[in-house]
Amino acid sequence: MSKVLKFLEVRQKDDIYLVQGATRWGNRDLYPITEGERTYTSRAYFAYLVTSGVCITAWTLGSSLIGYGLTAGQACGAVLTGSVVACIMAVLCGQVGRDLHLGYPMMARAGFGLYGSYFVILIKCFVSFIFFGTQAYFGGQSIVLILNVLSPDFMRMKNTLPESAEITTRNLIGFLLYFVVFFPVIYIPPHKLQTSSTQVSSGPGNLIAPKIAITKADAVFRMVQGICSTASACTGAAALIGVLVTSATTQMYGVVMWNPLVMLQYVQLNHYTAACRAGTFFAGLGFLSSQLWVNMTQNTISSGMDLAGLAPKYLTMRRGALILAVCGIIIQPWRFLAKANVFITVLSAFGVFIAPITGVVIADFWVVRKQKWKIPDLYEKGGIYWFTFGMSWRAFVSFWFAAIPSMPGFIATCGEYKIAKAATWIFQLNYFIGLVLSFCSFIVICHFFPPEGLGISESFDDAILGEAPRSSLSAVSDGNEGDVEKGAATIVTAEKGHLDP
Repeated sequence: MSKVLKFLEVRQKDDIYLVQGATRWGNRDLYPITEGERTYTSRAYFAYLVTSGVCITAWTLGSSLIGYGLTAGQACGAVLTGSVVACIMAVLCGQVGRDLHLGYPMMARAGFGLYGSYFVILIKCFVSFIFFGTQAYFGGQSIVLILNVLSPDFMRMKNTLPESAEITTRNLIGFLLYFVVFFPVIYIPPHKLQTSSTQVSSGPGNLIAPKIAITKADAVFRMVQGICSTASACTGAAALIGVLVTSATTQMYGVVMWNPLVMLQYVQLNHYTAACRAGTFFAGLGFLSSQLWVNMTQNTISSGMDLAGLAPKYLTMRRGALILAVCGIIIQPWRFLAKANVFITVLSAFGVFIAPITGVVIADFWVVRKQKWKIPDLYEKGGIYWFTFGMSWRAFVSFWFAAIPSMPGFIATCGEYKIAKAATWIFQLNYFIGLVLSFCSFIVICHFFPPEGLGISESFDDAILGEAPRSSLSAVSDGNEGDVEKGAATIVTAEKGHLDP
């Protein structure tokens, strides 16, 4: 067993920070991003945001609100409001990466402690498994759309799977083929990615009449639930397009089709003309491209880094990405997409756990620590982020204080139990309730019980140059005169992402 673990250890030669190497708490994917790898321009960031907001998941979120009983106008209002909230959260959470060049695992460690961060990372990774699998399933349906054009026999292929599988033979083939295309993408280094994706639609249909009958009270709370889902899923323009297209196609065909790929397959079955084949082929190609890049930029990179934070000595971002892909297959994501209400409930349920975590880490970085971190201690047992046995009781008290009010609704939804209407409404508002309660309670607790090290600011690079032993400096020099000075220069060069031969 020890030989296996030794074999799986991240090799030091792969690490940018030569002196540090891979340790119990850090490796090259968790240390601050070096200057040489900060290659993203404003154009790249714009493309990144486009892939986040213009994808099939965003489309289906907006369109599923129609299937959930909202009018197109109400659904648009929910999407726009949720998008504004998501933008604010993106700025507040993204500042750590912008200023300190660190990822989410370090935010978790600073707020919850080195061991406490495991809890946070595992929750986020579980959410990522769902989202990754969902995106992959949509990518598989895109491949089915393309294969339908190339082969009419494939389009009419008989389903050989039982109804309990909740997936057809064609969609399963497409799902598996998606991973054949996707796995090579994992090996593209993140700093070399430059992505973009666009989708266009038109035709509003009836924006006033709901597609199913619900009471006004239910409409209000379902609209708020849509806001929570949009805010926690970071969707935007495509969700609005999904609302309008679903409204239009419902008016045209008399059937609510909130999944655009199912809608296009329906069109293929009913209008298999040359124009239809050409249009659906390029639509499928565009959707497939979108699903490849959105899964890479939104799920694979972030979750790969998160999983690396659990065991830096053995996991890199790439290895974490491979684990994510395997889990994305195991969870059978198509089961979450069977009905619009199931899809909305799954997205909303994430807010029960994600919102309290978000409130804690935002409060810790912006209010409690005032954007000042002692970065070397994020990689050391016994530092200021060790707290009590590696966990911050302040963060966990705030988390559970914010999460417990939504738990009855969450449990009832998962188990299909009947509970009081008020508990259901609290669950539907879970994102805002959890975010506000955790944010405020964490600030209050830290005011009366301030954590150690407030106001201390120290960069990771200064710690390396100030604390690296003479032997380590000499070890990376070229063996000529001035070994120590040249060794130090080599570390500085490595810090900038250019290793001397």
